[in-house]
Amino acid sequence: MRENQLLDALTREGVLITVSVRYWRATKKLTAEDLGLDPESVESRLISLGHKKLVPKEALKSFALIESRAHSLVEANSFPFLNGLAHFLPNTRLEEVTSTLTALEQEFHQEKQRFLGRYAEVRQIAAEEWWTLAQKLVKAPEKLVATIEESFPCPERMEQSFGYSVQLFQITIP
Repeated sequence: MRENQLLDALTREGVLITVSVRYWRATKKLTAEDLGLDPESVESRLISLGHKKLVPKEALKSFALIESRAHSLVEANSFPFLNGLAHFLPNTRLEEVTSTLTALEQEFHQEKQRFLGRYAEVRQIAAEEWWTLAQKLVKAPEKLVATIEESFPCPERMEQSFGYSVQLFQITIP
Protein backbone atom coordinates (compact mmCIF):
# COMPACT_ATOMS: atom_id res chain seq x y z
CA MET A 1 0.00 0.00 0.00
CA ARG A 2 2.76 2.43 0.96
CA GLU A 3 4.68 1.75 -2.31
CA ASN A 4 1.54 2.59 -4.31
CA GLN A 5 1.20 5.91 -2.45
CA LEU A 6 4.82 6.77 -3.22
CA LEU A 7 4.45 5.85 -6.89
CA ASP A 8 1.18 7.78 -7.09
CA ALA A 9 2.87 10.86 -5.58
CA LEU A 10 5.82 10.55 -8.00
CA THR A 11 3.43 10.27 -10.93
CA ARG A 12 1.55 13.45 -9.97
CA GLU A 13 4.39 15.53 -8.56
CA GLY A 14 7.14 15.46 -11.17
CA VAL A 15 9.11 13.89 -13.98
CA LEU A 16 12.38 12.08 -14.43
CA ILE A 17 15.09 14.07 -16.20
CA THR A 18 18.45 13.20 -17.73
CA VAL A 19 20.88 15.58 -19.39
CA SER A 20 23.66 14.52 -21.75
CA VAL A 21 26.37 16.90 -22.95
CA ARG A 22 28.90 15.40 -25.37
CA TYR A 23 31.88 17.13 -26.90
CA TRP A 24 35.23 16.17 -28.34
CA ARG A 25 37.58 15.73 -25.39
CA ALA A 26 40.74 15.96 -27.53
CA THR A 27 42.64 13.24 -25.69
CA LYS A 28 44.42 10.10 -26.83
CA LYS A 29 46.23 7.43 -24.90
CA LEU A 30 49.85 8.35 -24.25
CA THR A 31 52.24 5.62 -25.39
CA ALA A 32 55.81 4.86 -24.43
CA GLU A 33 56.82 5.54 -28.04
CA ASP A 34 55.37 9.07 -27.75
CA LEU A 35 58.00 9.76 -25.11
CA GLY A 36 60.79 7.98 -26.95
CA LEU A 37 60.74 5.08 -24.49
CA ASP A 38 61.03 1.39 -25.25
CA PRO A 39 57.55 -0.06 -24.65
CA GLU A 40 59.11 -3.22 -23.25
CA SER A 41 60.89 -1.23 -20.51
CA VAL A 42 57.71 0.41 -19.19
CA GLU A 43 56.33 -1.80 -16.43
CA SER A 44 52.53 -1.50 -16.72
CA ARG A 45 52.05 -2.84 -13.18
CA LEU A 46 53.77 0.29 -11.87
CA ILE A 47 53.48 2.91 -14.58
CA SER A 48 50.40 4.33 -16.23
CA LEU A 49 51.15 6.82 -18.97
CA GLY A 50 47.69 8.34 -19.02
CA HIS A 51 46.52 10.57 -21.86
CA LYS A 52 47.93 13.29 -24.02
CA LYS A 53 45.84 16.38 -24.67
CA LEU A 54 45.77 17.11 -28.38
CA VAL A 55 44.84 20.75 -27.86
CA PRO A 56 45.33 23.07 -24.91
CA LYS A 57 42.64 22.70 -22.25
CA GLU A 58 41.46 26.27 -22.84
CA ALA A 59 40.23 25.36 -26.34
CA LEU A 60 37.42 23.26 -24.84
CA LYS A 61 36.90 25.17 -21.59
CA SER A 62 33.53 26.62 -22.62
CA PHE A 63 32.11 23.14 -23.31
CA ALA A 64 33.25 21.90 -19.90
CA LEU A 65 31.61 24.94 -18.30
CA ILE A 66 28.29 24.38 -20.10
CA GLU A 67 28.33 20.69 -19.17
CA SER A 68 29.09 21.52 -15.54
CA ARG A 69 26.34 24.15 -15.37
CA ALA A 70 23.74 21.79 -16.89
CA HIS A 71 24.54 18.94 -14.51
CA SER A 72 24.74 21.26 -11.49
CA LEU A 73 21.35 22.75 -12.35
CA VAL A 74 19.72 19.32 -12.52
CA GLU A 75 21.41 18.10 -9.35
CA ALA A 76 20.47 21.22 -7.39
CA ASN A 77 16.79 21.00 -8.37
CA SER A 78 16.13 17.27 -8.35
CA PHE A 79 16.65 14.06 -6.45
CA PRO A 80 18.62 11.02 -7.67
CA PHE A 81 16.29 8.28 -8.85
CA LEU A 82 17.10 4.61 -9.53
CA ASN A 83 20.69 4.95 -8.27
CA GLY A 84 21.35 8.05 -10.34
CA LEU A 85 20.06 6.65 -13.64
CA ALA A 86 17.84 9.70 -13.77
CA HIS A 87 16.79 12.51 -11.45
CA PHE A 88 13.30 13.19 -10.15
CA LEU A 89 12.39 16.80 -10.92
CA PRO A 90 9.37 18.20 -9.07
CA ASN A 91 6.79 19.92 -11.25
CA THR A 92 7.27 23.12 -9.25
CA ARG A 93 10.83 23.37 -10.64
CA LEU A 94 10.10 22.01 -14.12
CA GLU A 95 9.57 25.27 -16.05
CA GLU A 96 12.57 27.07 -14.56
CA VAL A 97 14.94 24.12 -15.02
CA THR A 98 13.85 23.30 -18.57
CA SER A 99 14.03 26.92 -19.70
CA THR A 100 17.55 27.25 -18.25
CA LEU A 101 18.57 23.97 -19.88
CA THR A 102 17.19 25.25 -23.20
CA ALA A 103 19.29 28.42 -22.85
CA LEU A 104 22.36 26.27 -22.10
CA GLU A 105 21.58 24.16 -25.17
CA GLN A 106 21.53 27.27 -27.35
CA GLU A 107 24.82 28.40 -25.81
CA PHE A 108 26.26 24.91 -26.47
CA HIS A 109 25.26 24.97 -30.14
CA GLN A 110 26.65 28.47 -30.61
CA GLU A 111 29.94 27.39 -29.03
CA LYS A 112 30.00 24.25 -31.17
CA GLN A 113 29.61 26.30 -34.35
CA ARG A 114 32.27 28.73 -33.18
CA PHE A 115 34.67 25.87 -32.35
CA LEU A 116 34.04 24.02 -35.61
CA GLY A 117 34.56 27.28 -37.53
CA ARG A 118 38.00 27.67 -36.03
CA TYR A 119 38.92 23.97 -35.86
CA ALA A 120 41.68 24.32 -38.48
CA GLU A 121 43.21 27.18 -36.49
CA VAL A 122 42.96 25.19 -33.23
CA ARG A 123 44.74 22.27 -34.91
CA GLN A 124 47.50 24.54 -36.26
CA ILE A 125 48.11 26.24 -32.90
CA ALA A 126 48.16 22.87 -31.12
CA ALA A 127 50.63 21.46 -33.66
CA GLU A 128 52.93 24.45 -33.11
CA GLU A 129 52.73 24.06 -29.32
CA TRP A 130 53.34 20.32 -29.60
CA TRP A 131 56.38 20.96 -31.83
CA THR A 132 57.90 23.28 -29.23
CA LEU A 133 57.21 20.81 -26.42
CA ALA A 134 58.32 17.74 -28.40
CA GLN A 135 61.72 19.31 -29.03
CA LYS A 136 62.23 19.47 -25.26
CA LEU A 137 60.79 16.02 -24.51
CA VAL A 138 62.08 13.56 -27.10
CA LYS A 139 64.98 12.94 -29.44
CA ALA A 140 62.70 12.56 -32.47
CA PRO A 141 60.12 15.37 -32.17
CA GLU A 142 58.92 14.82 -35.76
CA LYS A 143 57.55 11.40 -34.82
CA LEU A 144 55.65 12.67 -31.78
CA VAL A 145 54.18 15.65 -33.66
CA ALA A 146 53.18 13.37 -36.55
CA THR A 147 51.41 11.07 -34.07
CA ILE A 148 49.56 14.05 -32.59
CA GLU A 149 48.53 15.38 -36.00
CA GLU A 150 47.30 11.93 -37.09
CA SER A 151 45.14 11.77 -33.94
CA PHE A 152 43.01 14.73 -34.95
CA PRO A 153 39.66 13.75 -36.45
CA CYS A 154 39.00 15.10 -39.92
CA PRO A 155 36.77 18.20 -39.91
CA GLU A 156 33.89 16.31 -41.57
CA ARG A 157 33.67 13.93 -38.60
CA MET A 158 33.82 16.55 -35.87
CA GLU A 159 30.09 17.32 -35.97
CA GLN A 160 29.23 13.86 -34.61
CA SER A 161 31.47 14.42 -31.57
CA PHE A 162 29.09 17.01 -30.15
CA GLY A 163 25.64 16.57 -28.69
CA TYR A 164 23.31 18.06 -26.12
CA SER A 165 20.10 16.38 -25.06
CA VAL A 166 17.56 16.68 -22.29
CA GLN A 167 15.14 13.84 -21.78
CA LEU A 168 12.03 14.02 -19.64
CA PHE A 169 10.11 10.90 -18.62
CA GLN A 170 6.68 10.79 -17.05
CA ILE A 171 6.29 8.04 -14.48
CA THR A 172 3.03 6.11 -14.72
CA ILE A 173 1.46 3.60 -12.39
CA PRO A 174 1.48 0.11 -13.89
